[in-house]
Amino acid sequence: SPSPSPNLYPNPNSNPNLNPIPNPNPNPAPTPNQVKKMIEKSMDVKATLRDLAPRLKREYDRLMAPGKVGLDGHVSMRAVGGARRGLSLELLVADLSRRGLCKDVKLRPTAAVTGAMLPEVRTHLSQHDVKGAFVTAQPAQDELGAVDFNEFVLCLALCGHVKYDEVEGMSLKQRVAGIVAN
Repeated sequence: SPSPSPNLYPNPNSNPNLNPIPNPNPNPAPTPNQVKKMIEKSMDVKATLRDLAPRLKREYDRLMAPGKVGLDGHVSMRAVGGARRGLSLELLVADLSRRGLCKDVKLRPTAAVTGAMLPEVRTHLSQHDVKGAFVTAQPAQDELGAVDFNEFVLCLALCGHVKYDEVEGMSLKQRVAGIVAN
């Protein structure tokens, strides 16, 4: 029997080979792990992150300073009994929220040509999105709940992808640079 086209999904109430329904979204959004691979493989994104590394390292070190407290009262992780030192999810969410990045915003970009009106765009990043990026950035075997500097950078890149996902024409490189700029 012939298999359905990849752009079709079966009607759950009928035989999938007899009554396929066109997929309303033939190009679904990439999964977080697919975006992670895109970030890790893109030479443009790697170059951007390399350029931003000194600034990001200062931010990471600032967040890791003793006594930093997150929204829920958690204090930055310390190396205890051989555990790896890293930035906690709570501190990352608290910092991104404090900076105004964890919210839904509609704005009208400034056009490169004077007098041109660009359509409104929506940017959004929820605390739940940050948690997903945080988990995706960690190695599968890590259950400490903290990220090191390289994982922090990857997490921010993933957050940039999510935040600017609906901005048409914005490349992955621009999304990564955008989250750091804000």
